[in-house]
Amino acid sequence: MIKTVYIHGRPSGHPIHDAYAHQVNADFCFTDHKLRWNDVPTASKLKRTLSWLVCALTFPNRKNYVVFLSEGVREPLLIMKWLKLMRKRQKLMALMANENLYLLSTNAYSALASFMMRQFLTHCDALLCVGSYQTQLAKQLFPNKPIYTLYNGIPEDKLLAFSLLQPNLSGNKLLVIANVSSPTRMVYKGLDLAFESFAQLLKSFPNLELHVVGLCTEAIQTKCYAYLKIADRHKAVFHGAKTIAPFLQQSCLLLQPGRGDSYPTTTIEAAAAGLPILVSEETGTKELVEKVSTQFVCALTLEAMVKQMTWYLESSTNHKMEWSNTFKKVATFYSQAKANENFKNTFDTCYHNLIHQQVKA
Repeated sequence: MIKTVYIHGRPSGHPIHDAYAHQVNADFCFTDHKLRWNDVPTASKLKRTLSWLVCALTFPNRKNYVVFLSEGVREPLLIMKWLKLMRKRQKLMALMANENLYLLSTNAYSALASFMMRQFLTHCDALLCVGSYQTQLAKQLFPNKPIYTLYNGIPEDKLLAFSLLQPNLSGNKLLVIANVSSPTRMVYKGLDLAFESFAQLLKSFPNLELHVVGLCTEAIQTKCYAYLKIADRHKAVFHGAKTIAPFLQQSCLLLQPGRGDSYPTTTIEAAAAGLPILVSEETGTKELVEKVSTQFVCALTLEAMVKQMTWYLESSTNHKMEWSNTFKKVATFYSQAKANENFKNTFDTCYHNLIHQQVKA
């Protein structure tokens, strides 16, 4: 077994990523194991920077590990690289499954943040990207870096439970599932485009409704409602954090017009329930949706979104049933067990390739 440590945020890593770390029997370590700040929104820049340095210098049992598996960008590991605290035999792998690569590619970060991220990713020995879209972005940014592609899955019992649902394909309810706490996440999740498209569709489909499930701040809700005429605003409802199964059953289409949304598991959940999904070409799970039909993947423009939503809404119920059944079949390939096995195999392959290259050098 390759002695591995998994570095994650607080209060824990993402459950899917934690499961991956367990597949390789990794030890777990908080990114801020000294001078805790990661879950303290009011932490000053000075405290964060000092914590990075202290955590780099005091990383527990540092010399014992062969692989440092980082959940995204973790600055203490970069400092360890800068200070040569990692030996040549020790490898740094980054598990990339968030908006970092997309925002880096679109120059959305400040100069300092961009510099730190590029430095971290440059110093990584390999990148493990969740989804082909993340891999595509990584190869554009770091063409000479060893890059491997993963995919996520959901627990088998969830897949089974969702497969027993039947959406209301002939209904009038559109669905968005997203937690949006800031304008940046609003853009990342494409919630603005969903509302703008909905406003246009109401001209042709006045009985449509849009339901949003997930935590969205009042400020974000106000921004979204601004896209609608005052007389139409009652047709869009924010439900907050709720169990999604009832909404999957009552909806006719899930909208995911993300801008770099890395790999939303709600795509898998909706597909398992047989709810057709319209995604943007910049949503990581487009690779799942494409297996049903490329018609469900559209360009990230208002015109394209409205056109494809109109195409779907005007399609026959029989066609919708065929797509629904195909989504259910495709979803069966995205179980957590299969994703975990794929991660373990990819991790082992990545490590052995790195060691082989080191020996050749």
